[in-house]
Amino acid sequence: MDITTGTPSEWSEARVARVVAAIMRNEHALSKGAREDRYAVDGLIHMYRGLSGQADARKRIGEAVASYLRTGSTMERAIALSFYNSCMNAWGGETLGELAAANDDGFEMSTPVPIGGVTGKSMREALFYAAFSWNGGEGVTPTMLDLAKQDALTGDGQAFLKDLARNDAEWFSEHEQTFLSLYDKAVAAVWRARVEAGADPMDTLNVLKSNASSIGLVSLEMTIRFYRGVDAGQKTELLAALKEPTESVSPAQDRRRVTLQEATMGNLGDVRVGCGNIWERDFTDDSGNTVSKMSAKLAPVGADSVLVFNGMNVDIGGVTWRVDGFATGTDGRSRVELSAEAL
Repeated sequence: MDITTGTPSEWSEARVARVVAAIMRNEHALSKGAREDRYAVDGLIHMYRGLSGQADARKRIGEAVASYLRTGSTMERAIALSFYNSCMNAWGGETLGELAAANDDGFEMSTPVPIGGVTGKSMREALFYAAFSWNGGEGVTPTMLDLAKQDALTGDGQAFLKDLARNDAEWFSEHEQTFLSLYDKAVAAVWRARVEAGADPMDTLNVLKSNASSIGLVSLEMTIRFYRGVDAGQKTELLAALKEPTESVSPAQDRRRVTLQEATMGNLGDVRVGCGNIWERDFTDDSGNTVSKMSAKLAPVGADSVLVFNGMNVDIGGVTWRVDGFATGTDGRSRVELSAEAL
């Protein structure tokens, strides 16, 4: 029997269950028409969107998909996440937040997403992204938010950084440097968060783009294009500025003298290093006396962060760097200056 016979609004709960079960096996159970669906779930997404005003049919479909979030295989759960990534107000989406808050074992950091169309590199990251997105964040709870923060600080949160900034701007600002050291795309989330906190969009862009990777620059461009917090004229200027080359040093200047700006990424030799938390701190010198000196926290990618003080030496990437001093730029941001005898 053709399970797609009749319109979705006429389908019984059992028929919806059979269609969704076939979709979860990646069987194209729905007619494609003129579409070229990559995955079977694409047909379900298009059909759901076309059922505007048919709440009963949408509810049956959403609840059937949600059941696979709870008890399905990794592939079935990934297909369900793909559905909710595209249908962000779909019935059954409250299950996303419930599973995220419950720290469900079926969505682990170590489990890669097995199909395309899902945002996140791991099943756990994809679950949190979908949960933050569903119904404008309606399902976000304090427990889920705390778990998401933990994940973001350990490298499994690039997909939902902007959601963390939206839910707790102060916390996000405190951990900007960690995110910039962990994620290429964090530069876009940091730009947006600073602008929404009142920073000048152009000044912020110029500060962040100088140390952004090619992936980060693409992410910045996409964020600016779709950001509604600036008008069309500003957006045009920002996109033009993004394309302008950043200032570079000549070989004669080489890489032995480096200035790292607070809340950005830079290079110490061949090592990408984040810089942040520049202020005066107390420490005990070699004579046992407590003294105050300017300091900064450096975060080499792939290594532990280190607290450095003016005048001290620090080994990063097998090279000894001396902290020569601190300065404040015209933009008001602090900088730390370092040098190495040889690279």
